[in-house]
Amino acid sequence: MNKRRAVMKLRDTLRGLPKGASHTPGNPPSSEEIYAPREHVNALDPDRALVIGNRGVGKTFWASALVGEETRQWLAVQPQFERLNLYNVIAVAAYHGSYADVTAASLAVLQHCESHGLDTLRVWEAVLLRAAGRYQNDTVRDIAQLLDANPETGERTIRDIDRELTTSGKRLLLVFDGLDTLGRTWPEMQKRLDRILEFTRLCKTLRSIRVKLFMRLDQANFDGLWTGPDRSKIWNERARLNWTTTSLYDLLFHYMKLGEKSDPYRFGSAFWEVAGFEWKPQRLTEEEQREAIKAMAGGAFMTASPSAARIYDWIINHLADAQGEVMPRAFLELMRKAADAEPDDSERVFSGRSIMQGMRDASDRHLRELMDEYWWVPIALQPLRSLQVPCPPDELYDRWFEAKTVREIIRRADEEDLLLPVGFTGKSSAYSREYGGEPYLLDSLIAIAAAMKVKGDRIHFPDVLRPAAGLLRRGLVKRPRKVAKPPQ
Repeated sequence: MNKRRAVMKLRDTLRGLPKGASHTPGNPPSSEEIYAPREHVNALDPDRALVIGNRGVGKTFWASALVGEETRQWLAVQPQFERLNLYNVIAVAAYHGSYADVTAASLAVLQHCESHGLDTLRVWEAVLLRAAGRYQNDTVRDIAQLLDANPETGERTIRDIDRELTTSGKRLLLVFDGLDTLGRTWPEMQKRLDRILEFTRLCKTLRSIRVKLFMRLDQANFDGLWTGPDRSKIWNERARLNWTTTSLYDLLFHYMKLGEKSDPYRFGSAFWEVAGFEWKPQRLTEEEQREAIKAMAGGAFMTASPSAARIYDWIINHLADAQGEVMPRAFLELMRKAADAEPDDSERVFSGRSIMQGMRDASDRHLRELMDEYWWVPIALQPLRSLQVPCPPDELYDRWFEAKTVREIIRRADEEDLLLPVGFTGKSSAYSREYGGEPYLLDSLIAIAAAMKVKGDRIHFPDVLRPAAGLLRRGLVKRPRKVAKPPQ
């Protein structure tokens, strides 16, 4: 394979990168799809109950991989995960934000049990019993009522299950994902989370039964959620699901290799021809990654200027959210779009110019995903269009006040039974409506890593969000011709 053909092959492979797969505990990834970075080992540790991650970092991916028998056994034999002893784990979904199944309870099941006066702690104990093979023909409500009427019998049964598991050398792991669907209001959600955390604490007193919680960043910041008995232990042992720069580039090469199913050696051959050295799965050093990106781009820098940023660093710096984290989906989207934007007759896989175009597309996607997850984001961002940042908080407050943004968000939440922004937790909607809740709205944007405070208490927005949101700053990414619009 000559170099020109190798460049074309790598560019075509990038253009074929996945746009983002949807995985659930009932639809786990295949083992070949899994890229398992070393920094995620704590997130899969059965003894670490709490995993925190922002949107798009892989919470549901790993939850589904743990629950899937085939994928869990594959993970068990990977060198970076061997110490976790996942081979002896029986993992089941306790909650995943969808319909109830053989083990998992749904929100409808929780509401039904609560309407009959049952503590939701009994629901999770019922799920545990069903996961262990007890009362399989009974409904969750029937089991929960039995436990409520006979707590001593229920506790004895749970301890018997724990002893049986310990004797057999097995461990039972109850996986909770989709926790943002636990309620329509923050107080409702917080109440249910509180009972899940109590269940988690109780399971920690057992030897072979554990709980794994995949929790969103804004939920983890609930006031008072971690003040109960032994809650600090759960919090202190938390695992943060994030990605290093080298892992993101390894992920890129992994998916490029995965795209060559018909000829597994073709990617390696093309990589060697362009980069000048062999591709080694998860064993490239940072310097080797830099050399590979430099070779694919026909140069290390974004432009010909000697003061230009290096492509390898520029991509990561401009994709980072307000907490400095990069979402894998946005990274893959940028690289896919950069390859799309590069002319077919180019002697480069991508270039600084096509990377800039890919950045605009990645920004659009980032905003769409924010809007999908947080319905109020487009309402909050619309009045800020053309605002130059960083800026004092008052400039945001003035625009929101003039547009009656807070009133509109509260009205929509009231009329459509939607979840208010997390910054309004515990705040009176009447107070916000009458006296202005603009600071609470800003707190909410900061909580979801869409905004940040910088030097001098000014407010800034990350590069990955600004172009699509129409926010301005000189010298960086220009506004795209098309701006993502909120759904009607």
